[in-house]
Amino acid sequence: MECLKIPPGEIEGSNGLQLYYAGTGYKQNFLRDTIYANYLDPDPEMLRSQLIFSARKQAHEINPQNGAEKWKLAHQVPGFIMPNGKSTEFSACDGAAWFVIGHFLYQELTGDQSLVQRHLNNLLGALSGYAESHINDLGIFFDDPRHCEATEFALKRTDWRDSVTPGRDNDQVVWPASFPLAQALYIKAFRDGYKLFGQSYFEKKAQQLIGGLNGLFDERLGGFCLAKDSLGMVSVANTDSLGMLSFLDWNDISQEQIETIIESSSVLETPIGYIATNPRVKGADDYHFRVWAQDQALIHMGASRFLRLAAENGCDELDKPLEKVKEVSGRIGRVMVGDLSHAWETYVLVDGEIIRKGCEDQLWADSAKRYLIRQGVIRIEPIEDQTLAA
Repeated sequence: MECLKIPPGEIEGSNGLQLYYAGTGYKQNFLRDTIYANYLDPDPEMLRSQLIFSARKQAHEINPQNGAEKWKLAHQVPGFIMPNGKSTEFSACDGAAWFVIGHFLYQELTGDQSLVQRHLNNLLGALSGYAESHINDLGIFFDDPRHCEATEFALKRTDWRDSVTPGRDNDQVVWPASFPLAQALYIKAFRDGYKLFGQSYFEKKAQQLIGGLNGLFDERLGGFCLAKDSLGMVSVANTDSLGMLSFLDWNDISQEQIETIIESSSVLETPIGYIATNPRVKGADDYHFRVWAQDQALIHMGASRFLRLAAENGCDELDKPLEKVKEVSGRIGRVMVGDLSHAWETYVLVDGEIIRKGCEDQLWADSAKRYLIRQGVIRIEPIEDQTLAA
């Protein structure tokens, strides 16, 4: 997206690179958003620039003010100072996973192995340094500000749902805390590390994390919890249980779990897709009462992936449930109208009216739109019987 290109030299350390803002309302560079966007709709040049920049910004020492730890990847550059005086620069736990996944994706797309070799120490540090130090004895990836000698981060949680955790005082997790989608991301990251470097140790770490998945599965909820912190599971239905399928393999999760996840996610269904968090839960915020464009694309991708895996493994019991997930997540295509140069961040239904919220131009929303067009889901022409209001 031309409007999201960051002018040369605007961000320190970006010389020679074409970086992108996360959106018109987020005039910073975000590692997560850029790699996520490329996971949905790859752009090798955008991906390469981001990976080089992220390698340059990788932390080499602890900083309690901005959340840095050795080998941790910067989340938001430049960082934003929050009311608690902390910077958001390193306030994310999934950056190392996206960094590794991005390198594997780039090499798969281009066949160019030089970038991995160039960033060999950065990648090994991200996996063996940062990520490994955050896996507990139960095989669960966790985050904790004590790793950077602090008592809190800039943000209330350090996954993509960084604004609120329903059911916790001040909407904030009680550290240490784990997030199921981050767990799935690191399973894939260690697997990609094994494929890149051929070190069986990385595959063993992936298996350890797979073993920890059940520790995040909420049997009462019928899906993965919203978070698990020192107080226990945050038992709230959420879309991450579905999005995780994009990163998991067939034997990582049971057929029964997939079926219960899809069934329990029915509370999130709307006429325009899956809402991110169960809106009936006290304390949930407007920010996650919405249908997120990139979330729908990731869910659609995961359902498509597991339909293929089910066919390869001679399982047809999941066909109908997974096709339903594709249909529900694909409903966003009925409202993502207009030309490819624009895509709104989120949508919400208010008294039957579809309201567009957030940024008009959002990087991962635009990639979601392109992904859904490639899948034949998006209908470019407007729907006559629905209203779109900015």
